[in-house]
Amino acid sequence: MKVNLTQEQKKRNESNKKLLQEIADELTGKGYLLGHGLSGKVISEPKADSIGRYDNIGIIVSGKKFLFNLIKLPSLYLTEIWIDNRSRDAEPNKKWVLDVYGSEMIPIAQKIVENIAKPYCVEVSATLKINQLRYENQALHFPGIDD
Repeated sequence: MKVNLTQEQKKRNESNKKLLQEIADELTGKGYLLGHGLSGKVISEPKADSIGRYDNIGIIVSGKKFLFNLIKLPSLYLTEIWIDNRSRDAEPNKKWVLDVYGSEMIPIAQKIVENIAKPYCVEVSATLKINQLRYENQALHFPGIDD
């Protein structure tokens, strides 16, 4: 369901898309994978949400671990970077907000994103989304994830 955006909203959305692509390029250049927030799936580039907005991207720590050298263990879905979301107090040129999965991951996620954010001169704030770790392909609407 796409919503008709005003010209100003379209312009902001295009600017956000460009910023997210720059962030994505920086992340992939450092060896991280990009994640889709709701599904937890690995994506190749930033995706618009269900109403066509570009406002966030996830960071997945690429897992190269294998169980008995046969089964690849899932990669860790570290955080979601919100660059434009009023309810989270995120603004593209002022403050980016992280939803972190697992309390022990907050300092790691914050350091990764602060390094990427330096050239943009934005504040980075981290919040704990859930206390448990999250893995790739683990959807947010998965029963029991918010327990």
